[in-house]
Amino acid sequence: MNKQNCIDKLIQCLKEASHVPKARKKTKPTKGSKERRLKDKKKKSETKKLRQKKPDY
Repeated sequence: MNKQNCIDKLIQCLKEASHVPKARKKTKPTKGSKERRLKDKKKKSETKKLRQKKPDY
């Protein structure tokens, strides 16, 4: 009985180990997400620009 249980567990373990997950399909970012990213980049660059010292002429 115990030997059979061990064999069953081994077989189950081997089946799980041999399973290959499906490859993920690459998707393009949506138009909205691109626009949000660019808007955030612009906002951060403006913030950093304000931190810079202005030259004294």
